[in-house]
Amino acid sequence: MEKRIKHKEVKKLIKTNEFEEMIRKLQESFKKQRDNYIISIIVTVILIAGIVFYINNKKITEEKAEKILSRANFMLTRPVVDSKDASMYGMFKSKEEKYEKAISAYQEIIQTYRSSKALPFAYLGIADAYFNMEKYKEALEYYNTFIDKFPKHNMVADALFGRAITYYQLSQYKEALADLKLILEKYPQTFNIQDVKIKKAQCHLKLNEKNDAKVILQNIKPDDGTYWYGLAQNILEGLE
Repeated sequence: MEKRIKHKEVKKLIKTNEFEEMIRKLQESFKKQRDNYIISIIVTVILIAGIVFYINNKKITEEKAEKILSRANFMLTRPVVDSKDASMYGMFKSKEEKYEKAISAYQEIIQTYRSSKALPFAYLGIADAYFNMEKYKEALEYYNTFIDKFPKHNMVADALFGRAITYYQLSQYKEALADLKLILEKYPQTFNIQDVKIKKAQCHLKLNEKNDAKVILQNIKPDDGTYWYGLAQNILEGLE
């Protein structure tokens, strides 16, 4: 004869099963939370390691780009000597050799370190080097690139003036005037304004706008600098 389970025992059994089920769910929940916590820690560690690596790598990249930039700039200061031993003493046998090597160094920055702070200076350095080599079309290309890529850079006035005198050498006097006017309007404190004024007057003269040139030259006073005042007076005397 089967033994009948009493009502109280049934309730006790149900409660026991419910308690065990609750414990099981708590264990599963704890394990899940623990696994998520471990995953979160791993992800955080990876992110921190990635950030540290990025910062260190960026610092190393900046240092390498800066060294190349310094080397290129240093080349531009070296003298040109007509001697077969020139390179032995850190000098150059010709102007072309000097500027070509500097351009090569600047190009290394452009090709390899495009995210470095040295990049704008590399473009401007190449532009100036080509100008000094009298390769004006190449110089114009790099001045344009600098101005387009870095319109808010603190060297943009230098780039505009470089482009202006390049236009001048190419007999594009109206284009040169536009850049010179822009410098006078937007960057009067960041450039040698007297130099800009003289070049602007010379552009007007090339365009047969003598009255405009005279107004500019007559407004250059001795207080603006003996050199600039003397140069302005010499040009005015040539107009009489």
